[in-house]
Amino acid sequence: MRVEEAHQAFDQDLADYLEGKGMRPSCKAGCFACCFGWVTLSRLEGEALLPHLTEAQKARLLEEGPRRLALLAQGKDQKDFPSRFFRSRTPCPLLEGGLCGVYPYRPLACRGLLTEGDPCLLYT
Repeated sequence: MRVEEAHQAFDQDLADYLEGKGMRPSCKAGCFACCFGWVTLSRLEGEALLPHLTEAQKARLLEEGPRRLALLAQGKDQKDFPSRFFRSRTPCPLLEGGLCGVYPYRPLACRGLLTEGDPCLLYT
């Protein structure tokens, strides 16, 4: 199974699970409330994502990556980390015009971020 097929299968399994529980995520195109958190991905996910990145996306990741690693080194032992990072409203470097620039290939951590509530409540 190709990575893209595995992503699609996971997305469908998640949708089926949520439907079975009677849950309707409020997430939709143009909502990027969750795109400010500290997202991690495995090396395998990174290697699968790499061929789908544009040169501009690669450049943003190369610029932002060291800054985020420095923040992690400075604050990883503080009890309000990573919520402090989330509240800093630092957008994902792959967020483009309010949309995920790699949506079909996004990491598992992003695929699992769903809410039924008003995403605006994340900022309060």
